[in-house]
Amino acid sequence: MPRSGEGVLVLGEEVCQAAADADDYCREALRISGEMMMSHMQAAAQHLSQGREQLARTMDRLDGPAGPTPVEQPDPGGAAALPRNAPRWVG
Repeated sequence: MPRSGEGVLVLGEEVCQAAADADDYCREALRISGEMMMSHMQAAAQHLSQGREQLARTMDRLDGPAGPTPVEQPDPGGAAALPRNAPRWVG
């Protein structure tokens, strides 16, 4: 038969073990969360870098050689295009 106080000691060890397990669980959860945050930040930085490069290429294209721009000649056999704000229905 256990002496008085032994049950408390065993219970105290179980509580300590449960707390240690919870502590380990929390540490692991924080580690995983931190890794995910770093991965997302790296992906966002790469996305911004690619967007900056694409914007630079677009600006270079817009700042290209000055002068008259070539105008496409309409296809002689095709239908004439309507102005942008003209209605597209017949009524």
